[in-house]
Amino acid sequence: MLPEFRKEFNFDQASYTHFNNAAWCPVPSIAVKSAHDFISKIANEAVNCFEEIMDIYETDKEVVAKFVGAAGPENVAFTPNCATAISMIAQSLEYKSGENIVTWEQEYASNAYTWHQVSKKHQLELISVPSEKNYDLDVQRLVDAINPKTKIVTISWIQSQAGTETPLLPVIDACKKNGALLLVDCIQGLGNKPFDLKKYPVDFLCSGSHKWLCGALGHGFLVFGKDHYKTMKPILQGAMSYGLPQEQTDLSIEPRIHAARFEPGAPQIIPSRMTIESMKVLMKHGVDNIHQTTQKMRRHMVEHLKKLGAIIKGNQDMTLGNSTITFELASGTEKIQEALIAEKISFSLKPAGLRLSPHAFNTIQECDKILQIIESELSHGG
Repeated sequence: MLPEFRKEFNFDQASYTHFNNAAWCPVPSIAVKSAHDFISKIANEAVNCFEEIMDIYETDKEVVAKFVGAAGPENVAFTPNCATAISMIAQSLEYKSGENIVTWEQEYASNAYTWHQVSKKHQLELISVPSEKNYDLDVQRLVDAINPKTKIVTISWIQSQAGTETPLLPVIDACKKNGALLLVDCIQGLGNKPFDLKKYPVDFLCSGSHKWLCGALGHGFLVFGKDHYKTMKPILQGAMSYGLPQEQTDLSIEPRIHAARFEPGAPQIIPSRMTIESMKVLMKHGVDNIHQTTQKMRRHMVEHLKKLGAIIKGNQDMTLGNSTITFELASGTEKIQEALIAEKISFSLKPAGLRLSPHAFNTIQECDKILQIIESELSHGG
C-alpha cells in the first residue's frame, strides 16, 4: 500500500474492499469535488461559462499528453470511452484489397468485434494469433504474423482476462519493417504501469479512464503517437470537428488540423475533469511507485495461491503484466466467490478464472484476508 495515495480516497466509510480495479476503480476525492464544482457551475451559468470551460477542456489535454509522453495536446482527442476511440480509427482508415489485420485471439470484445466487422466490410484477412497455455502470450508468434500486406496490428498492451502483457518493442520493430500501423489499447495498463510514447512510438493509443486511472466511467481518449490526425478523415463528424459551434458554416473548409477533429460534438466536460484530476493524483504519487507497490501485492498473492494448488493464468514472467491475479482451482471457486461476496470484496469472474486486481490503495492486510478466505473454503472442501 501507498499510505498517502490511499488517503486520496474516501475509504473511511467504505463498505467494499476494491479488488476488481481492472474493471472499475473508485475515484479520488479531489476528482469527485471537481465534478461537483463543474456541475454546479454549468447548472448556474449555462452558456455563459462556455468559453471558460472550453479553455479548461483543451488545457486538460496537456495533462494526458504528459501522462503518456505524447508530443503535445494537439495529439489528444477525448472520447466517450475506449471502444469509441478504437472504432474511430478502425472505421476512419482507408483499406486496399489483399491487406490483412493482425491481432491476438484473446483480445477483449471492444477490440475483437470492431476489427472483425471491419475485416468483413472491406474483405480483409483477419489474422488472430492464438494464446499459449493458461492465457500466456508468445510475442514472437505475433511478430511472425506481421507481413508486408499487414495494414494494422491492433492489440491490447495488457489483456483483460489475466493481465497478460505484450512486450511492445518487438511488435513496433516488426510494424516498422513491414510498413504496418500499430494501435494499442492501453486501458489495462495506464495508471498501473508507466507508459511513454517516446519509448513505445505506436501510431494510435486508445484508453478508457475508469479502470487503473481511477477516472470517470464514460470517458476515454485517443492519442496519436504520430501525426496521422493531419490526414485522416474521421468517420464521425460534427460542428466541433471543424471549429466552434457558433462559427459560420463553411462547406469548403477541412476538419481541424489536430486530434480534436475526432471530437464531433459537445465535449465530455464533466468526465474529463474527473479523469484529469485523477491523473494528477497518480502523477503526484508516481506511477512507477504505484506499479512497484501493486507488484509486491501480486507476488505475495501468487506465491500463496500456488501453495494452495492454484493454477495462475497470464504471464509466467512476473516482470510482465499489471497487478492482476487470475487463477483456477481444481475444486472450483464457487464457494470462494460466495464468501468474497459475503465479505463485500469485489472481484471478477472471467473465462480464464477468478480475477483479483489490487491497486496501490489496497493493503497487504486486505490481500491476506482474501487468502485466508480462500484457504478456509478449501479446507472445508469449497
